Amino acid sequence: MKNKYYFLLILILLISNAVKAQLSDVITGLNEPTDLIINGNDLFISDQDVIRKINMTDSSPIAIDFITGLEGPYGMIINGTDLIVAESTLDKIFKVDLTTTTPVAIDIITGLTGPTGIALNGDELYIAEIDANKIAKINLTDVNPTKTDVITGLSSPAKIILNGNDLYISETGANKISKINIADPNPTTTDVVTGLNIPVGIFLEGNDLFIAEIGANRISKADISNSNPIATNFIMGLNGPVGIVKNGNDFFMSELNGLKISKFTDNTLNIEDLNIVDNEKKLNYYPNPASNYINFVGLNKSVRIDVIDRLGKKIMSKNISNNYKLNVESLKSGLYFLLYDNKQVTKLIIK
Repeated sequence: MKNKYYFLLILILLISNAVKAQLSDVITGLNEPTDLIINGNDLFISDQDVIRKINMTDSSPIAIDFITGLEGPYGMIINGTDLIVAESTLDKIFKVDLTTTTPVAIDIITGLTGPTGIALNGDELYIAEIDANKIAKINLTDVNPTKTDVITGLSSPAKIILNGNDLYISETGANKISKINIADPNPTTTDVVTGLNIPVGIFLEGNDLFIAEIGANRISKADISNSNPIATNFIMGLNGPVGIVKNGNDFFMSELNGLKISKFTDNTLNIEDLNIVDNEKKLNYYPNPASNYINFVGLNKSVRIDVIDRLGKKIMSKNISNNYKLNVESLKSGLYFLLYDNKQVTKLIIK
């Protein structure tokens, strides 16, 4: 039992540490990349006075101007065949038909105050007005939409994202992520994650909230299912990250100060899917530490073994049976873990 909790502690510390990303540049030489959104294989980029797009399946993508002549396009969202854009400098929201060969911006609403982030809930479009410190909303089915204030008194709300009735807000002026319940006629904010460093872009996958912190040059991650979510390092070494989206295992990030879009492929394992077990009771192998081979004994059936490094990446996979000898000569010295039958993990030291 003591060993079980010792292994668990080690694995939590190692896998929850920052994933020092082996970043790759997707496209460079941009002007002022901010928000990102995915539509099929296309990645749309808000870039100073233009919306650009690239094909994510291309090995060396080229940015194509989708619509030009803008002033400060920022937040984007897809609504059917329309791309809806918050044009921050001109204080308006417009839409563009994605199916047309000659895109034309059609105003939806003007007279806003620094619109940045937008989120869609049915026919209602929620708008973060960063210069007015509030969230407003409009009904897209109205011929001439008028805005209604949802909540005021925020601190420079930049981006918003919906999860059910919860609207998550990056408050850059307060260095936090807050949320409101949009089903409440008089919503109040609840702090979700505090102590950040100029959070801007946010992306939610399951219970994991990913946060682009431009002041910390990192993407952090927080589990919103916790009663007191704590942001931990996820991707470090960025240059002014603002926007973040995910396609499959690939995270795409806009680096405002780096004038580029970068990508990180997440191949880490989820610790919630793992169960630390006592070596002696569940899996018998020797020697440990090892340098050349590991011998597995006491197995009464064929099982799958995965060797995992300290960042949670699978290094090798084998189907083994009793008395199988696993060659580990190619592994560098250090701490590894053996994933046994996709659920149970034991510690392995290579010397």
